[in-house]
Amino acid sequence: MDFITQRFENLVTTNRVKAVDLIKEAIKNEPNNAEYLTSYGKYLCENDYTVEGVKLLMKADKIKSLDLPVKFTLANSLLKLGEYAEAIIYFKHLKKDYPEASYNSAICYIRINKLDEAIKELRSLRNSKFLAQEAQKLLISILNFRFDHEELYKELEYYKSAFGEDEYYHLESGKEAVVNHRDFEAIKHFQKLKNSDIDKDSYYSLFVISLNRLENYELSLEILKYLWKAKPEDYHLTYDFAQCLINCKKYSQALDVIDYYVEDNEESSEMKYLRVKAENLLKLTNP
Repeated sequence: MDFITQRFENLVTTNRVKAVDLIKEAIKNEPNNAEYLTSYGKYLCENDYTVEGVKLLMKADKIKSLDLPVKFTLANSLLKLGEYAEAIIYFKHLKKDYPEASYNSAICYIRINKLDEAIKELRSLRNSKFLAQEAQKLLISILNFRFDHEELYKELEYYKSAFGEDEYYHLESGKEAVVNHRDFEAIKHFQKLKNSDIDKDSYYSLFVISLNRLENYELSLEILKYLWKAKPEDYHLTYDFAQCLINCKKYSQALDVIDYYVEDNEESSEMKYLRVKAENLLKLTNP
């Protein structure tokens, strides 16, 4: 290591201003010194001066091929800057030594909408000790985005065989089952989340869909009550809650919910219809 480079790297920990002045003067005197460019470029990238740091590292790489750790820093900095095509080129040569390179390549491919390539990168990580599970989750999210239900089901089954039936598995499998009208299966998955830390808002609405299709209105009512208390101003939630109360023959409560909503909101024709329905059914039960 050059004396100036060594001096710079020692000074960085104690006097950054002096260190930066030193290396900038060195680069001014020797603008094509790959060691100076690399040392300062790496420092800049690691301290969020990414644009300038990337320029210096790419210049240094053209003069003398960067070491693998510095190339990895450069590739991640390109990703951070949104230079996805350029980042992919660098990550390509790093996969053997850095499994993260394949994961980050997948992110780049997603950003440029090359989802097949992203899936290939993620599947290549199945034997990775530290990244396999996160890679599989990202792959599943891609298939969700694509509405590729057949492949999604297969990948969820692979997730179960590789990582077990954890909360994530039940959440995503429950969602997939609702979309494909396998409601008994969906309910089983969502019930597994009863005591989990997963946000109920992330699946309760879907849970209600399956329950209503199976006419399990009592359990549906419990969930809708929970959701409605948090958002009583929500039109669709109010409508669904009132409808479920009617299905459970709780007509007075349905009217109370509708009245509460229309105090601050305009009553739509659909809500008026629901009101009349509840009033007529209430009259029949209390002639």
